[in-house]
Amino acid sequence: MTDPNERPLDEIEQFDEDELGVDPLERGVEPPEHWSAADRHGTTKRELREGETLDERLAQEEPE
Repeated sequence: MTDPNERPLDEIEQFDEDELGVDPLERGVEPPEHWSAADRHGTTKRELREGETLDERLAQEEPE
């Protein structure tokens, strides 16, 4: 879009390969570098409601 009289791009055209110069889906997705809490207890409503057992809490403890 170099011509000032040209109409602005709509939402779909903004992601067009011709406008971007590259297909955004071909770049891929970078995985997160840090640990995620998604594999811990308490990520579902049921787990939050019931809470962790003492054994689960003790297993998470790290010695000083």
